[in-house]
Amino acid sequence: MKRIVILFWVVLVFSLGMKAQRELSTAQYMLHPTFLNPAAVVTKSGKSGGFVFQKQWVGFDGAPTTLLLNYNSPLKNQDNTVGGIIINDRVGVHSKYKIMVLYAHKFRIDRTSFFSFGITPGIDLIQSNYSQAKTDFANDPIFSTQNQSLFSLNMGFGAYYYNNKYWFGVSVPELFYNRFIGSDDGTAINFSLKEMTCQFVVGWKTDLSKLITFKPSILMKYQSGSPLQVDLNAMFEYKEEIGVGVSYRSLSSLNFLANYKINRDFKVGYAFSMQIGSELNNYNSGSHELMVVYGVGNNKKANVNLPKRIKKYRKKKLKEIKKVLKQGEKAAKKKAKKKAKKKEKKKKESELDSGDDTENQPYG
Repeated sequence: MKRIVILFWVVLVFSLGMKAQRELSTAQYMLHPTFLNPAAVVTKSGKSGGFVFQKQWVGFDGAPTTLLLNYNSPLKNQDNTVGGIIINDRVGVHSKYKIMVLYAHKFRIDRTSFFSFGITPGIDLIQSNYSQAKTDFANDPIFSTQNQSLFSLNMGFGAYYYNNKYWFGVSVPELFYNRFIGSDDGTAINFSLKEMTCQFVVGWKTDLSKLITFKPSILMKYQSGSPLQVDLNAMFEYKEEIGVGVSYRSLSSLNFLANYKINRDFKVGYAFSMQIGSELNNYNSGSHELMVVYGVGNNKKANVNLPKRIKKYRKKKLKEIKKVLKQGEKAAKKKAKKKAKKKEKKKKESELDSGDDTENQPYG
């Protein structure tokens, strides 16, 4: 039985191709869309980042465990953002590392709308530790091969549009199809449209009341030869501080979401996933995902309304000018009053000097 389980994981990884692309996804992509689309990072005006720990099929030996880490910082002009993404994905005895550099640029369309694009060039490293394989008897010849380490280059791409109410984007996590041919033949890197996974997301925000905000979104993933995967998401937020929601992944899973804003910078989220119509439910207790997001308070600063800012600046300057004029007018009145007082004093002195002085005149 152990051999069957191990062979299952080996077949899974190699069928995904020891090109080895198991598409990574997070149920809470709405909290930190940079993991889904690198161009979405420009929605933050300051430093931002995210961390995800994902454990699938808890209780099932060798089930996937995923770690995602991201950090970004805008450049001086705020239209360019650079960052990095590190991903570690473990399935059975196989481990995959992705290390990517992120760059995104933002364009202004009108007063409240923006468009951006982003790229994530990086490297993939796949390691297989067959010494950890559990077999029915020691020194099983099927798993007596040495550990393998495979290396390749890749790059992702994304485009994103957003304003105060709506957003939509398209992204390709991996532009190249990497096929590992044995342990000595090396890696074949090809550009193949058929092998690409395209992701489309659209979402919007509406206020149900002064305190409750509703954020629905739709995520679609498509790859040639595979069925279309659709995620339907609904998130309700109280004062944009406490959020609860649900996500349905077509023919796959149902996710329950919750998040809490700790302070201006940090928000923590949790997701519980359960398989739909799968016999795996009899062998595991669901999937769990924890996410921590940094830079939450930078969202509002990202949608800078330049004309409004200019208007505010002009209003401030006009107020300063009025204040200076008022001070000048006050000073002028004070000066005029002082001058009038001095003139009056001089007049009195003049009247005294021009008075009758007959007593001091000689007789004639």
